[in-house]
Amino acid sequence: MKNFWFKIVLIGVVVFGVFMLFGCGSKDKNQSNNNKMDKENSIKPEEKKFISIYYNDEVSKDEKYLSKFYSNPQSSNISYIKKKLNDFGITKMSLIDLYNVNSKSRLKVMVSAFNVYFKGINKPRPDIEIITLINKNNSWYFLNDESVLNADEKKWLDSKREKERKFIVTNSNIQNIFKLNNSFDIENRNYMKNCQQKFLSDAN
Repeated sequence: MKNFWFKIVLIGVVVFGVFMLFGCGSKDKNQSNNNKMDKENSIKPEEKKFISIYYNDEVSKDEKYLSKFYSNPQSSNISYIKKKLNDFGITKMSLIDLYNVNSKSRLKVMVSAFNVYFKGINKPRPDIEIITLINKNNSWYFLNDESVLNADEKKWLDSKREKERKFIVTNSNIQNIFKLNNSFDIENRNYMKNCQQKFLSDAN
């Protein structure tokens, strides 16, 4: 993914009802509201498939193809991504799962966990990143141009990204991924160091 090498909490909204005053009818209404929120803050199969396809194709497909996954293809910076993939000897990427999906109208923000496979190394390096999707003309894209957002959308997005960062720190599943990530880097420290030096050298 666009920021895979360097790596918001959806705190469930609980409506506190005073059941002695409002009775079962209020409880049912609260349950309905919670169900609606769960539905909005979830990932649909086609959205997850979109993300999964991108990870699967990021290494093998060309820049023109990959740029079409972004809301602004002209500023997708795929050439930079491709260079990093090449210098680190990355052979494949795959989606593990998506966490803490937050939705509002045409936007979705979530934490993505994915595996990165390297040449000559059997075990993958798991990693995470925060990704944002935007719906345009009934299709989803990775948001890479925030100039298309209005003020309310920008404020909401900033807030949710901050909550995602907190989620990353506190969620046990994500922390387990970081532990595996760290173990990989320790076991393959020389490989990673050489790849990083090559990437930085080529960038100069």
